[in-house]
Amino acid sequence: MEATITCKSCGSVIPDLTDICPTCHIRSPKKMSEKRRLTFFLSLVIGIIIIVVVPMVASLLWMQSN
Repeated sequence: MEATITCKSCGSVIPDLTDICPTCHIRSPKKMSEKRRLTFFLSLVIGIIIIVVVPMVASLLWMQSN
């Protein structure tokens, strides 16, 4: 049995497998928050790489050249 959620715009039932209300065509807030969570996680990983890994590699390369 599929889990369902209710559209906050029109009150229709939205099946869990879809991300758009079949009645009013508004995106489900649940799906949008999952996308935001993924975007935040990817931004965090990229930020850590830029702040930690890149300077560390640059300093190792600089130490090897001297």
